[in-house]
Amino acid sequence: MSYYQDLLKEINDKVAVCWQCRTELSDGEKVTLKRERTIQIHLCYQCYELLLTEERSRG
Repeated sequence: MSYYQDLLKEINDKVAVCWQCRTELSDGEKVTLKRERTIQIHLCYQCYELLLTEERSRG
């Protein structure tokens, strides 16, 4: 593949954006959080771990 074909494939493989840090994520890189049946957000693993740590510290 050419450079541009590789670049287009990489862009097309991105299916979500991290809700917190705005990093583009592929389907395999995203963690989907569902809250109260109506809110659904996508996070990268790093932001997900940070969120879990903050929730644990709150009690």
